[in-house]
Amino acid sequence: MRQTNYKVDRIKVFIQTERPTRTELIKHIVVDINKQVSREFYEKYKRTFRGYYATNIQTMRNAGNIASDKNGKYYVTKQGLKNENSLYVKPDKQRVKDLQRYIERKDNWIREVQMQKRELERENHKLKQTLENIHYLSQ
Repeated sequence: MRQTNYKVDRIKVFIQTERPTRTELIKHIVVDINKQVSREFYEKYKRTFRGYYATNIQTMRNAGNIASDKNGKYYVTKQGLKNENSLYVKPDKQRVKDLQRYIERKDNWIREVQMQKRELERENHKLKQTLENIHYLSQ
């Protein structure tokens, strides 16, 4: 059985009990959970904390473990309640889709590199022919 005192578990409980907005959630993580700064410091510089934490919140949303209502209040979804590991963990179906997209991107990249290689080989061949013609004419 895994421990339940991880930060993500405390975030999950906070979302379930408080139904916070994104700003309130970030404030809770920075000030209360991570204890990085005081409340006064956070209030003065709160815009500087948005990027990193917004990315993590978006990861939880993309995993389908949290969502927000029309008022911007976050809640834990049914999937998030069932998920015992973490709010960051995606369900297996989503992980399979992500891996398929990753493979597709890699295949596209490989095809693009192969096309560039063929173009460079053609150009190299033309340059060799030109060099041979120049060498032949100079004799």
